[in-house]
Amino acid sequence: VYMLMHLVGLVGYSLLLRKSLIAKADKWAQATIMQTAIAVPILLAALVIRPDLGSFNIHQWFLAILIAIFTILLHWTNVMAVARLEAGTYSILYNTRLFFVTILGIVFLGEKIVPLQLLGGVLIFLAVFVVRQRGPKHLTRTGLAWGLMAALTISILNIFEKKLVLQVGFFKDMLAVSLLATPVMWAMLFARGGRIPFSYLKQRETIIFMVLRAISAYGFILAFSVGLLSVTSYISGLSVVVIMILGALWLDERDHPREKIVATTLAAVGLTV
Repeated sequence: VYMLMHLVGLVGYSLLLRKSLIAKADKWAQATIMQTAIAVPILLAALVIRPDLGSFNIHQWFLAILIAIFTILLHWTNVMAVARLEAGTYSILYNTRLFFVTILGIVFLGEKIVPLQLLGGVLIFLAVFVVRQRGPKHLTRTGLAWGLMAALTISILNIFEKKLVLQVGFFKDMLAVSLLATPVMWAMLFARGGRIPFSYLKQRETIIFMVLRAISAYGFILAFSVGLLSVTSYISGLSVVVIMILGALWLDERDHPREKIVATTLAAVGLTV
């Protein structure tokens, strides 16, 4: 159930983010909206549940601060990559995180070595070298760099987050990170001279975007809190096929069909071996 929530949210918000960035939406504003979408439900729930964050020790607060930093970095690398890469191309690139998170899970969380998962990660890396998209090559190369940074960032973020979730629970983890990351992102938005009109936040598409982003985040964290991080990440990667198809149908990303089919096939095989 948690992974179904995550997959629906991931596919939906990825396509809507790409659509808004094609329309030249402010990148940091979009990143701030995504973090706000994640924070609002947990902050509202905290008004009722009133959890005691005073039970955190120094080590746990240090973890929470690291998670907040990597959360902000993830939002930024995400929008910078999506602004330069088609939704389908980015979905393939983003799933190199599956290789990173498998290695990190083995090293830092003591998860079992699964050779087929390592092979799957290699196939996804191959897909990155095969996929092509329209537009200037230098723009694509820059997008690839940002995409790899996003993949590595979320891999490290997931390691820290699973450690904290196992120590303090899902709710306290999400609340602490929201309280740390969200005000910082809004402060940085205002410091840059940016703003988000209230009328924009009331738009139907913006509300749907925020709901889907929240569903994606909550579903994924709940899923890996009760299972292996590496396995959860591979299931998450199944979104690549759906995003590639919907990107072609909804966003008209239909160039280089042969390369995209080969790359998607490699990624799909990598996710299922």
